[in-house]
Amino acid sequence: MPSLENSPKGQTSAALNRNQFIALLQAALNARQARFARQAAAQWLQIYSGDLHVQLLSAQAILQDENAAALVQDALTMLETLCLKDPEFAEAHSLLFHAYRVTDSPKLGIARGNYLALTGKTLTVPNAGNMNGHPVQEQSVHEQDVHEIRIQEWGQALWEARQYIHQEDFARADGRLRQAFGEELRTHTEEMKGLAPLVALTQIENTYFQGLKQADGDRVALRSLAELYSQQWQDCLPFVLIYADSLMDGGESDRAVALLHQAAAQDIGGQVAARLWGAQHPYRSLWYDAVSAQLDIAVPASV
Repeated sequence: MPSLENSPKGQTSAALNRNQFIALLQAALNARQARFARQAAAQWLQIYSGDLHVQLLSAQAILQDENAAALVQDALTMLETLCLKDPEFAEAHSLLFHAYRVTDSPKLGIARGNYLALTGKTLTVPNAGNMNGHPVQEQSVHEQDVHEIRIQEWGQALWEARQYIHQEDFARADGRLRQAFGEELRTHTEEMKGLAPLVALTQIENTYFQGLKQADGDRVALRSLAELYSQQWQDCLPFVLIYADSLMDGGESDRAVALLHQAAAQDIGGQVAARLWGAQHPYRSLWYDAVSAQLDIAVPASV
């Protein structure tokens, strides 16, 4: 059984499964026990480095811990990597927006736009804000407020296109993307650098889900696009999964399974696959369910 080290002398604890551990971290953050949450998360990630949810909570703990200012850049890097691995992880984009704000980063608008594209809501900076578990506020797209930051056109366009995809109106989704981004859908210019993964993912999901609904879908074009994007953004897990599925559909099961194992190692909770295919997707057996570790670190009484 894996063990989390650095326990107080003589202290033992029962092994925690992943759900229990995440609940413990969240309780610690809610109780403002950021130092404990940060240390526990770091130790868990030493064992299960590919846990995207715990990476998020680890970054949140760093940002909440007033004594961890030297680690803020580490949290920023972790969040940027997390948002690249899972561009549809809205909570990660929200926290990244906060991290950019507290570090005076010029990338603030990119995080806001990605969040808007995913949720239809814009992140705002009310008063001085805070770093303690509730980093930002959100408002509906059409809500007017003196603190609201101007909605970025591309984020709004992506939100609308993604809504068309959810409604299975693939033609209108494609039209909205082309109207908003034109040639940049193909070239992904430098101006699009921060939003390109989500734009490209929205584009390929429109093609992918349309193909799943229509027996005569252009699977060759989908596979080519999936291969291109999986090479361009090698750490972006949705591209890896879609490419793997297209390989499986084409009879190349060995290559497909290898990619699926790669994705499972980088996302042990399977959140990207579940979002793409549903919790009971056909590749679920490739994800290892029995994830647990013994927490040998003192849990604060307030947690």
